[in-house]
Amino acid sequence: MSKSVSLINGVGISFGCVRILIGAFSVTYLLDHGLTLTEIGWIKSFQSAVIVFVDIPLSHISDKYSSNFSITLSAFCASIWLYLTGASDHFYGFLVAEFFNALSLGLMSGTFNSYLYDVSKNNDKNEIAKKIFSRYQKNHFFFMGVFSLIGAVLYSQNNINVWYISAALIFLVFIPSLFLPKDNLQ
Repeated sequence: MSKSVSLINGVGISFGCVRILIGAFSVTYLLDHGLTLTEIGWIKSFQSAVIVFVDIPLSHISDKYSSNFSITLSAFCASIWLYLTGASDHFYGFLVAEFFNALSLGLMSGTFNSYLYDVSKNNDKNEIAKKIFSRYQKNHFFFMGVFSLIGAVLYSQNNINVWYISAALIFLVFIPSLFLPKDNLQ
């Protein structure tokens, strides 16, 4: 595997791992901060609606201009989402945070897999899609499982700091994403 493909794999896996640090307890955290299940439902519905409306335009921009920029911007938006969630203490603050989560997901969805495939094929013409994606997914889901457990342990120690730790870690993912290889379009 080339250095470029390794970097893409590392950014993608790290992105998923940091996001899942809060996955095991995010609803509990929101409940502990005064939200009702109905309000959490509204926030998640808002997130889904934003993704529906931004996914196609963001994918078009990514396809037309730059997948690596889309991935980098996704990591940056995820950092904002995690920080704002930790800093918020009311419904509207969490709603704004979830907007950045939706942007992050919209920027990453579809873009990452096509980018990984394109760069992998350019670096190794004999690489088959099955091998490219199975190698990535195997590592991605293994490490996400580990990080979900780590997040649950951290949350039991100090629930608010996990959001700030996650925001800092995803910002650290943002930094190497600045060095992702260029798209075929660039």
